[in-house]
Amino acid sequence: MTEIWDFQERLTPKISNNNKKAKKTSNYYVIDGGDLYRRGFTTPLLKCLTQDLSEYVMNEMHRGIYGMHLGS
Repeated sequence: MTEIWDFQERLTPKISNNNKKAKKTSNYYVIDGGDLYRRGFTTPLLKCLTQDLSEYVMNEMHRGIYGMHLGS
């Protein structure tokens, strides 16, 4: 995520073996309002989350306010 962020911000990317991959895949990403989003062909922008934030979102969805929703 940080290498793609660097390419999108036009900064000098960190030296690693994944630079070619980050350069190729950076076309699928856009920065809007200080947040990194992934573009899709038919989907809305998808916000990229850090590991800690993604764990929080998953816990909130499964154990938080939506956890007691009864299915079929």
